[in-house]
Amino acid sequence: MNTLSVAMIVKNESEVLDRCLTSISDLYDELIIVDTGSTDSTIEIAKKHNAQIYSFEWIDDFSAARNFSFSKCTQTCIMWLDADDIIKPKDYQLIKEYLNRDDWDALLCRYVYSHDSNDNPELTLKRHRLVKNNMSVMWHDEVHEYMTFNLPRVLHTEIEVHHYRTNNGFIRNVGRNLKILKKMHEKQVNERHTYYYARELADAGEIDEAIKIFTEYLDRKTDWEGNIINAYQKLTSIYVNLNRYDEALNTAFQGIKFNPHYIELYNSIAHVYYMKEDWHRVIRWCEMAITISKPDALHSVFPKEYDFVPYDRLCFAYSKVNELKKAYELNKKALASKPTGTDLERCLFNDQLLTELINVKKDGESKKLNLGCGAKRLDGYVNCDVVKTIYTDEVFSLVDIPYQNGSISGIYCEHVLEHLSHNESHKAVKEMSRVLQPGGELLLFIPDLEKCCLNYLNGSGIVNGFPAKEWFKYTMFGIQRDENGVPADYQIHKTGFSRNEIIKLLEENDFVVDYAESY
Repeated sequence: MNTLSVAMIVKNESEVLDRCLTSISDLYDELIIVDTGSTDSTIEIAKKHNAQIYSFEWIDDFSAARNFSFSKCTQTCIMWLDADDIIKPKDYQLIKEYLNRDDWDALLCRYVYSHDSNDNPELTLKRHRLVKNNMSVMWHDEVHEYMTFNLPRVLHTEIEVHHYRTNNGFIRNVGRNLKILKKMHEKQVNERHTYYYARELADAGEIDEAIKIFTEYLDRKTDWEGNIINAYQKLTSIYVNLNRYDEALNTAFQGIKFNPHYIELYNSIAHVYYMKEDWHRVIRWCEMAITISKPDALHSVFPKEYDFVPYDRLCFAYSKVNELKKAYELNKKALASKPTGTDLERCLFNDQLLTELINVKKDGESKKLNLGCGAKRLDGYVNCDVVKTIYTDEVFSLVDIPYQNGSISGIYCEHVLEHLSHNESHKAVKEMSRVLQPGGELLLFIPDLEKCCLNYLNGSGIVNGFPAKEWFKYTMFGIQRDENGVPADYQIHKTGFSRNEIIKLLEENDFVVDYAESY
């Protein structure tokens, strides 16, 4: 079994250190705490958890402090943590299981860097978190440090480390990191430093300088791909926040040209068109976005961008072009991503509002409806079907006719009911009764199931160019293929009625049957 050293560097972490160390209690065999000048109760808290405490003079170099902490570790494996990290119980157990295995040299874990109000991940990235204690393991860079090693067996794991930064910690980190990165940038160390310098400038509110550094960095594009993609995303967001929409679009387009597989840039483009109220372009870019899968990448990923954001925006855009059913369906997909806070409130409001709007019925104004028109248009009628074709004026289902009660003067419905299920056909008749005016006329044509059965049993010769038995089988079950001979669901009959059954159904729904003929 492997043994574990936990290595940490700290300074004035009394607000969070006990929480972190309590979350890993009994996980480690050795706890190494390197203090870089605490003046609060950090050291007392560390002693309470039986840490081995070392002092290290702060020289504006995180990698130097990390390397010093690793040099003090004596166990077979090392895990590094920051004081504002915690390990949750399920991940604690996973780490224990990996410590019982000997098929790895380094473990790549998911770092949940920020959370929403319901503790769901908002920003994640991958970090090498556990490594075998080996002389080749080294930390590099004064800030935003990273680890290198000559260890062959690296496993991608489901282990998560959760980061809960305090506001005080954020303010302290921005000022400290910017100071270090500015010094590094002035030395023109490397492109990675330039990327992080631009980010810290933006976080510190030095926007003009951030734009300048990001632009120079992206003109060269010589850094690691993950950083370049994040730089395009960050610069696009800066331009959006400044309402500099043309520059935002240009930056996002360039990012997609560089690598088209990251959804954030598509969402940013959709957001710009959203602000311009160009709803068709919002729809186009969001629909492209939802085809993109979440990457298994080392760099930062915002999970919400891959499920909630595009569906929420599509819902709004479709509602603006009056496609309310589509908007309703997309809002359901946004809800399925389990949003929280104001996002959840908006989705629930949209669900109620769209439900009400979809159910609003139009005034039929004594029009006549040709229901299930197919390719047969009738003059003087609104030609309706469940799918949009060159023959249809309106598209809807017979089980939900979008007209007010008693506002239609006539209905023509030829060979449609048999294509519905038994339950749906009953609902369709009820809907026809609801929308027809008193005295309104229904012309209904359906196969007589009883007559078809008898003719199938007794028929002979040719009927309509088919052998009799074949023709009446088609009449009962549908021809089940299109005009090209390809199997087609819409050509299947799902139910049937005898003459007496359909008369009974009509009378149960307040129709007066003046004439019924089996033909």
